[in-house]
Amino acid sequence: MDKKELKKPDEFLTWGARATQFASENAALVLGGTIVCVVLIASFFFWLQRRDAREVEAAGALYRAEKLMEAQQDPALAGFRMPAFNKPKPEDVKAAIEKLEEVAREYPRTKAALRAKAKIGDAYVELEQWDDAITAYQGAVGGTPVERYYALNGLAHAYERKESFDDAASTYRRIVDDPNGFGRDIAALDLARSLERAGKKDAAIQVLTKFTSDFPDSRLKSEAERRLASLGGAVAQAPAPATAGTGGT
Repeated sequence: MDKKELKKPDEFLTWGARATQFASENAALVLGGTIVCVVLIASFFFWLQRRDAREVEAAGALYRAEKLMEAQQDPALAGFRMPAFNKPKPEDVKAAIEKLEEVAREYPRTKAALRAKAKIGDAYVELEQWDDAITAYQGAVGGTPVERYYALNGLAHAYERKESFDDAASTYRRIVDDPNGFGRDIAALDLARSLERAGKKDAAIQVLTKFTSDFPDSRLKSEAERRLASLGGAVAQAPAPATAGTGGT
């Protein structure tokens, strides 16, 4: 740098001086802008705090609703595993549905509301009211991959219980076809079962034949092979590696 350039004022100092001059000439405007920014920041943090508080409040309400579906075990049966005697009573399930619907209604757009809708589906399955269960599960699809799987899996099982096997298969396929989905290998086995029950044996065999290649790390491969064999299919064999020729003389 030459002497002329060294004598030039520093760019940062120049802009600092301009900012100071602007602030002094427009004090009211600067003060108003500062107040607005402070209010916006405070409002944002208040919203975050309120949102978190609603999530906690909703989770508590959901817990209380879920407790209604827990079977009240007779003290005389303590220590015994007797599922037939440990099922929740229909009146308790209906009371739980009312509370779960209240959670979904009063705490919209919360995680608890989404779970409440899925649990409503579970409750209607317990009452064997398949159409109501289907409607509830349809409203619960969303959220995390696990939550999405829970709702879609419940929906597909409700269709199966209703003997709407084509609808069940298409729902299971929604899980299987999602590359980022949870429980895809489990859903593939369920898909094959629903296809078989729909009278589409060849389609079921096709799903099971591809299972090993689609889910090479799944622990359910042996189960898929067993089901495939029961349908008369065979596991696709990987092609043998090519060998180099020895060549002639």
